[in-house]
Amino acid sequence: MRYSQKILLALVTSFGLLFAHNGFAYTVEITEQQLQEKLNAKTFKHEDSLIKAEVTSSKIRLIDEGDKVELSAAVKILVLKQIEGLGNMSVQGRIEYMPEKGEFYFRDATITALTIDQIAPEYLPLIQQALQKTITKALQERPIYVLDDNDMKQKLAKSRLNSVIVKDKTLVFDFSIF
Repeated sequence: MRYSQKILLALVTSFGLLFAHNGFAYTVEITEQQLQEKLNAKTFKHEDSLIKAEVTSSKIRLIDEGDKVELSAAVKILVLKQIEGLGNMSVQGRIEYMPEKGEFYFRDATITALTIDQIAPEYLPLIQQALQKTITKALQERPIYVLDDNDMKQKLAKSRLNSVIVKDKTLVFDFSIF
């Protein structure tokens, strides 16, 4: 091998190692505030023959322990078209990445707290079941974040997510491009 070929090989190897270590990793960070801004305009509704429910004024909280996301919201309920109530609820879940779309979704939504004024306690399990169904469906259909195809690193990162963690009230998504 000639001297110029050895130098070229050394340069290519050096650049390859540099890019493999630094250039092909990508981190997306989304703050609680950024998520809140996307959530502000959303209202979740459910209606069937027994219950009509409307969930508004949602607030998001990122929980470091267990990498969880929590939504708290106001709830307006109408049971059997006669009994009205207002209250609050909290829902916890996790974030799931869908690589084919480059979208992040709230998954495993579970109502962790529910209080409703003017509703008899015997109706609360039925209301919670209806709200659980509504929230789960709404959150499965709407991404909380979408990678930007106009950003080359985000477009390349679409294919490989290494981890999703919550750190200091920020969602941190680590990708490797290759």
